[in-house]
Amino acid sequence: MEDERIIELFFERSEDAITLTAQKYGAQMKRLALSITGCDEDAEECVNDAYYAAWNHIPPDRPKNFGAWLMKTLRNFSNKVWEKKNAEKRRGNTAELTKELEECIPDAGSVEDEVFARELSKKLDRFLGSLPSKERKVFMKRYFWSMPIADIAKEYGVPKSRIATMLFRTRKKFGKMLEEDSYEGN
Repeated sequence: MEDERIIELFFERSEDAITLTAQKYGAQMKRLALSITGCDEDAEECVNDAYYAAWNHIPPDRPKNFGAWLMKTLRNFSNKVWEKKNAEKRRGNTAELTKELEECIPDAGSVEDEVFARELSKKLDRFLGSLPSKERKVFMKRYFWSMPIADIAKEYGVPKSRIATMLFRTRKKFGKMLEEDSYEGN
């Protein structure tokens, strides 16, 4: 079913909207939540929270890309659960991924944070659009889907070192692009 029709069902306040969302995105959502939380029960709760958020926000919201909106909402819930469970530890997969990407993102300063985040999102979209398909997919699997490097390597049938090197080089390219953009903006 097309996302536009599912959104219309949300606007009609039809419970079929949740059922169809679960049919279309449920397995993908569960994988994402599980990769972040590491726990079946927490993942299931995050998925349900995302469905509930969709019910409460559509309407009035009308997401242009429903799948992306849903996954972003789910990631937010999953990250909050992970942070709560790991408040004292402050280590693990999400912290590792964040640290990897922080190397290429300059500090914006507290006053400019919201504007900076919007601009960074646009630059990331542009950067991802410039990448070859395989490189873009690997980057997304690692940093959006939180897939371990070993799983990505297995999926592509290559050694882990090749994926790690590809990700390192992609982060460097992204950092260089951000640097060049900041010089052009000044």
